[in-house]
Amino acid sequence: MHAVFAIALILLTAFPARSEPIEFYYPERPPYSYTQDGKPTGLLIELSRDVLFKAGIEATFTEMPAPRMFAELQRDDVQCCLVGALKVPGREAYGVFTRPIFEDSPLVALVLAKNQKLFAGKHSFVELATNNNLKLGLIASWSYGEHVDGVIKKHNTQVTHIPTPTQQGLMLATERFQYTLTRESEVDEIIRLSGRQKKDFLVMPLSDLNERRERFIFCGKGVPTEVIERINAAIDAVRAGSE
Repeated sequence: MHAVFAIALILLTAFPARSEPIEFYYPERPPYSYTQDGKPTGLLIELSRDVLFKAGIEATFTEMPAPRMFAELQRDDVQCCLVGALKVPGREAYGVFTRPIFEDSPLVALVLAKNQKLFAGKHSFVELATNNNLKLGLIASWSYGEHVDGVIKKHNTQVTHIPTPTQQGLMLATERFQYTLTRESEVDEIIRLSGRQKKDFLVMPLSDLNERRERFIFCGKGVPTEVIERINAAIDAVRAGSE
């Protein structure tokens, strides 16, 4: 009996114990996270699934608008995390960031090809943001990083707020604004959703937007420290395996 008990203890400690399922929220933001055929998918969803599997943590994935996601995160009675969040000043007051799980490509400007002359000679975001003839379209409630947010605030840039990411391309195509900011990896999906062809758009790299921002799993204070530690260990393992 003692030998059987010893073997059982070895088996229990060899694999991480599974916790109660945690709610993972994600925004509709192809190709990073989106719902297809009623199922959550996307680059950051699949990466998070790999991490959670290694950590032995069960999770459910639910699409949710950004404002509601952050409201839910601040509840003490809910164990929940966000997929692919950015570190923004103030967020650590009500949540905990894991180790980074992904690194974005730099932001670029996306414009209509027919409006190319409006952007002639302009090579930085500051030059665009300080031009009163150019209106910028940004997704409502999103942070685009300290530099972009700071420039907009300093120069009182004309900004049109885009209700959801899926409307970004359509609103640009119908000239609700002259340019928008996005990651190169998102351009093809934005154009697809616009209903226009790729040749109708131009991608403009900007000299002052070369930062590659890290993305994290961001968990509410209701998630136990032990769970965060297991997620961090799994992130290290997943990233080491991909190098």
